[in-house]
Amino acid sequence: MTFDANHFLIGLAILPAAALLIVLLFKRFAVINPESHEVLRLRMGKLEAHHTDPGLAGNRFSLFNRFIVVSRQWDERIFRAIESNDSQGTNVKVDLRVTFRIADANKAMFAVHDWEEALESSTVHEAAAAIAGKERMLFLRNAPELSTALTIHVRKTMAEYGIEIGDVRILNVEFRPEVARQMFEAVAAKLDVAKGEYEERGRTDAALDRKSVV
Repeated sequence: MTFDANHFLIGLAILPAAALLIVLLFKRFAVINPESHEVLRLRMGKLEAHHTDPGLAGNRFSLFNRFIVVSRQWDERIFRAIESNDSQGTNVKVDLRVTFRIADANKAMFAVHDWEEALESSTVHEAAAAIAGKERMLFLRNAPELSTALTIHVRKTMAEYGIEIGDVRILNVEFRPEVARQMFEAVAAKLDVAKGEYEERGRTDAALDRKSVV
């Protein structure tokens, strides 16, 4: 039996090529569930199973199977210029940051047409209602109770869609330019009065000191 170097070299070339082909086929047809994700397996358009454990969740060999990989990690969205009114009927705009995660992938995917759209519309609607009629000072100092009220309202609504709300925080508050100018002028006037009282008290104390020396 003679050694055929050509066959040997061909064999060496075929082995890694075959291994690469197997890896590519595995990646093409295998469905892997990453950490902190959930995989929904649909058959003929209907939910058949869902996988929450990391690892192999199924394969795509069947033409009737469809897989949806859903992240369950915490995420956030920022919604800007949400309009409402304070207790004086003045228009106010707020920017909100919503922290959330998908707690129930089945509800998030099928209980609502688009959960992202539902999150935005619910946040805008609930925020406008929750902060309406609140005292202006609460907006000016970005009171924690405002964010608490917003979180409670949005959390209750989005739970129906399988979305868990961590918190809703006010990032920015904006009044109409003329209202902001009036508030600035009012604060400036109070500072001027306080400054005048401080200076007058200083002059009075100085005069009393001179009298005591004499």
